[in-house]
Amino acid sequence: MVGVVGTRQGRNLTLPPFENGNGAAMSSSPRETAGEGDEDVAARIGAVLFRQRPRVGSTGIRAGIRISGGYFCRVIRTIRMWAVLVLGLALRVQGQVLFDGVLGTPPSGQGWTFLALPALASETFANGAARLDTTASGSIFAGWSRVSPVPLDRSLGFAVEVQLELENETHASTNRAGLSLIALGADRKGLELGIWTNRLWAQADSPMFTQAEGVDTAVIGGWRTLRLSVLGDDYIVTLDGAQVLNGRVRDYTPFTGAIDPYETPNFLFIGDDTTSARGAYRLRRVQLEVGVQQPPALQVLRGGDDVLELRWDAVGGVSRWTLESATALGGPWTVQDAVRSELAGEVRVTTRTLDGTRWFRLR
Repeated sequence: MVGVVGTRQGRNLTLPPFENGNGAAMSSSPRETAGEGDEDVAARIGAVLFRQRPRVGSTGIRAGIRISGGYFCRVIRTIRMWAVLVLGLALRVQGQVLFDGVLGTPPSGQGWTFLALPALASETFANGAARLDTTASGSIFAGWSRVSPVPLDRSLGFAVEVQLELENETHASTNRAGLSLIALGADRKGLELGIWTNRLWAQADSPMFTQAEGVDTAVIGGWRTLRLSVLGDDYIVTLDGAQVLNGRVRDYTPFTGAIDPYETPNFLFIGDDTTSARGAYRLRRVQLEVGVQQPPALQVLRGGDDVLELRWDAVGGVSRWTLESATALGGPWTVQDAVRSELAGEVRVTTRTLDGTRWFRLR
């Protein structure tokens, strides 16, 4: 019998930015972090550790390893014992910077589209930040938009985080804002967040584009970090790391108009999208984080005499995951040579390993 311990599961969109997920495009190797042990690194990349040790005694031993508050024990009846450590996260996050003022160019030079109607406003750039001012006229519609470079799957979660400095905002209607942040998922559902100097609030979808839930909080007064996270049917807004607002995502697709971005999947926007308000603000950074599907848990069916049999769940009976191994947690990782069989709902592999220590993972 082999025990599996240390499994940590949960969905969390407040993970530190730029955590590389298993198979994330950002990096092919785990990020080493000062103070992290092997267990911590393994937890981030979903790795499984197998160690072989000589048998103690002639009738077998009972071994116990305490890890992350749980115990693993097995009775040894073969020439070697296998110590097994399984760690993982149900949801991993990969991040990508969509605009960085450090690069010395405005958002339009980093993949965003700038639009101003009428052409009374323009983007400027100075001191590591882009600036937009629509206060010259209440009729100005201006801002930056783009389609996300990766799909925004609400079931896995995504978050848009911006660093901004709101200098001024006025509005002729309580249902309009001189600065708005829009993030729509792949299914075109998401949220438009209205930003005033003293309030953050959600645009409703029924009645369309009226003020829904909101919170009075000081936004003006220096650089602020605003984060809009979406997971499933819910959203969370944080300001400088503190949660200030939450609610249900909206569906704005019933709207029709000359300019209608709400039909665009994976749509992102920041700016003044109304002729009933105006504002001035600076933008220093925009980053996107998306949830990455967690590989299924590896389970040990048999281990000993250099032979290892593993299994994992396969959705629909077909697996999209490949078994990889390495002699060190930092890699290099190679595809594991193994006999593989796919049955209804699961994949089984039988492999051999002669190393004293070997790591396995699914990618």
